Amino acid sequence: MIYEPNVLEELKGLVHDMHTKNADLVISIFGKERTGKSSLAANLAKILDPTFNATTLPKRVGLTFADFARIAPTIKPFQVIWVDEAGMFSKRASYGVKNRGMVTYFQEAGGSKRVYLLCYPDISEIDKKVLQRSRLFFETYTTNGKYRVSGWTIEQMEKKIAELRLFAADSIAKRWGNTPRVPTKRFRCDYKGIEDEMVAYHKLKELNLERTDNNLNELAEMNISEIAVQVGFKIKELTGLKYSRMQLYRYVRTALNTEIESGNVEEFDYYEGPRDIYIRNAELADRIIENVLQTFPKRDRIIDKSVTMLQNNKNLYTNIVSKKTNIIELTV
Repeated sequence: MIYEPNVLEELKGLVHDMHTKNADLVISIFGKERTGKSSLAANLAKILDPTFNATTLPKRVGLTFADFARIAPTIKPFQVIWVDEAGMFSKRASYGVKNRGMVTYFQEAGGSKRVYLLCYPDISEIDKKVLQRSRLFFETYTTNGKYRVSGWTIEQMEKKIAELRLFAADSIAKRWGNTPRVPTKRFRCDYKGIEDEMVAYHKLKELNLERTDNNLNELAEMNISEIAVQVGFKIKELTGLKYSRMQLYRYVRTALNTEIESGNVEEFDYYEGPRDIYIRNAELADRIIENVLQTFPKRDRIIDKSVTMLQNNKNLYTNIVSKKTNIIELTV
């Protein structure tokens, strides 16, 4: 619940503007972890969109690129879409094609008559094109265990973002100039009235965490060809010998077969794809690499021994020839 009549009136005015001007509404929410960004977003969603509730929440909250891309087209005019941890709107082009695509979408989606609630971990990292579309800026924080919110104007936000990039106090003072540094409004909000919505939100977060863990497992997944390349580098470090990829692949495949035959491999530890064999279990991949490498130090010692024997034989042969030569010379 939001305990500030002036803020509630301002929100109603913005909704009225949406209906009369056929414009969408973008609200930016930023703050540190555990300072109430989600509770503020849920409160705003209930105030701005009568259809937002615990049942519709999973279809209105985007936690990832895929969520946003799936949900956004389904949001009807004057309904809320809540983007949680909206780092996808980063200003850094190096963050990837998807990030740039999200920023481009947001530039071109004006006039959709949707309400966008964007929660940022760090507003200084967000693309300026996205921030310029925001009508309201809220910063969340906690005092005495209670969630509190500060409201900033667009002019104040521009100064605040510029301040975050500066280090010298003198420069900060000059940058702000006559612009007041105190937020235009401060108010309190809590979980009252949005209990069901927050329960639904936390369930959604738990599912997303599980999905994130699964994605992490996929990142840990390796195919046999990748393992063979790793093995090749390690063999070269151990012995100085270089093998072809085909030879290395055969070594790794043999080591995998040995693991399977020994019964150390579970059903889901690996699978055969269309072009290669993929290892899901990181421990299995480590064992395969270790099993291949164990055979090479032995070969290295054999090579060293052979070289030593050849050297000894050569020395022996030289001595024999030398003695024969001496004998011949003595005889002559």
